[in-house]
Amino acid sequence: LGSDQATSNVNGYYTFSDISTGTKNMKVMVNGVVRLSTLVEIKEGFQNLNINLDDQQGSITTFAKIEGTITDVKTGALLPGIIVNVSGYPAVVSGSEDSGDGTGNSIKGFYTLNNIPTGQRTVTFIDPSGNYYDYTKTIDLSEGENVEDITMTPKPYTTNETSNFAGIVKGPNEELVKDIVIRLRLFDSDLNVYNTYESTSEVDGWFNFIDIPQGDYILTAQDSRNPVSYSDYYKEDVSIDDGTLYMSIQMETASGANP
Repeated sequence: LGSDQATSNVNGYYTFSDISTGTKNMKVMVNGVVRLSTLVEIKEGFQNLNINLDDQQGSITTFAKIEGTITDVKTGALLPGIIVNVSGYPAVVSGSEDSGDGTGNSIKGFYTLNNIPTGQRTVTFIDPSGNYYDYTKTIDLSEGENVEDITMTPKPYTTNETSNFAGIVKGPNEELVKDIVIRLRLFDSDLNVYNTYESTSEVDGWFNFIDIPQGDYILTAQDSRNPVSYSDYYKEDVSIDDGTLYMSIQMETASGANP
């Protein structure tokens, strides 16, 4: 590097210390023969440059650092314990506030991958608990630090346990409403329907679901009559757990209708 020089040891390692920053011409010689001559950008701090020599010509591999936070796409909560991996390199685990993971990622939801060759790399994020969908992203890594904050999508929550869900449908004047189709839906990460359960309100306004899986649902209520008298009803995060859940649904008059 300019007037500075170093010789690789028996393990192939070389080190330059206290050299100035800037663009420098690097020459690599083997037995007095120049095998590689190229310009390199010397930056502040520690820099890792691998030199690759083959029968034809040499090349230099530069390295990147990837770091960022991993959060829940819905709540923004930081996610510890997520496995972060670039194929062919050691994986790390996003940290927690209470304890480190042996890789320096001790801050909750934070991860760091060091010494990854620059260029396009595919990074995978896996939740070993199975509560979140795996996430894969192709990143064009530049030399030095690369910040990649990631959001992960939770899977629909269901168990093998079942419960009952019942309720009553009323109109805007507290009148009991029949023929309203109540649907409970689960969606996957691509917003495709994961599972659907359906019930229709009776003449007394009551609807009932028997032995449906416990979990978190999206509920819709829709007037099945033609023409419709009531606007569609929508509610997220309907949690069905142990026992029987009761719910009162208040429908609003549809535009131009007279129920």
